[in-house]
Amino acid sequence: MVIPKGGKNMELLMIIYILVFVIFALVAYAIMQIRLLGIKVKDFWDFIEANQMLDKLYYFAKQYQKMSPQEQVIYLSEAEKKFLQHLIKYQKNCGKMNMININKY
Repeated sequence: MVIPKGGKNMELLMIIYILVFVIFALVAYAIMQIRLLGIKVKDFWDFIEANQMLDKLYYFAKQYQKMSPQEQVIYLSEAEKKFLQHLIKYQKNCGKMNMININKY
């Protein structure tokens, strides 16, 4: 079989187009199935993110148990400082500084 000049490139391009179409079709099918179950796609995505966060927390808990009590206290005080810094930054960005009284911490 004689393949005209540039024929292999066209075949490769066609295979890529077909694979992209199949991927989009599978994603659309998954979204359709989620909606048929009565779940919003955003809620489903939040569920996936929550599970990922739980996995990270589980890993952290395993490491935290291996720390000495003094290391735990130091870690928690540093974590509290960082949390409060991020909370203040978040509140400034959202314009909701009065939502939580940070001075009580």
